[in-house]
Amino acid sequence: MLPSVLIMKLFLDALGILFAGVLFSLLLLRGKAHTARMLVSYVPALISSLILIAIAALTIRGGEAISFTLPSTFAFIPYAFRIDLLGAVFLLIIGVVGAAASLYGASYSRHYDGKYNTAYLGLLF
Repeated sequence: MLPSVLIMKLFLDALGILFAGVLFSLLLLRGKAHTARMLVSYVPALISSLILIAIAALTIRGGEAISFTLPSTFAFIPYAFRIDLLGAVFLLIIGVVGAAASLYGASYSRHYDGKYNTAYLGLLF
């Protein structure tokens, strides 16, 4: 049996890391060097993508669908998630492409330093 609590915690961690990256991008990126932008924007995206890969691998390895429900601000609309094997394959694809895009985006934005205002490229990523 898959530890659905672990999957739920990993999923929430991935979302939290992504939202933290967005918030830090909004607060700290104006006029900072490329290294600071990379650490604040692209590294959280890379970490979240790696967590998605881990979730997909755990689900595929377990061989069974997992589901969990998160509490909502509305009492009558809970947030229900179900990851079956097909969903895990798509999570794996999204994680691999997201990790590759975050690595590529960090090096891509370096070429525009000093030429353009690239402070929000990481935020848009």
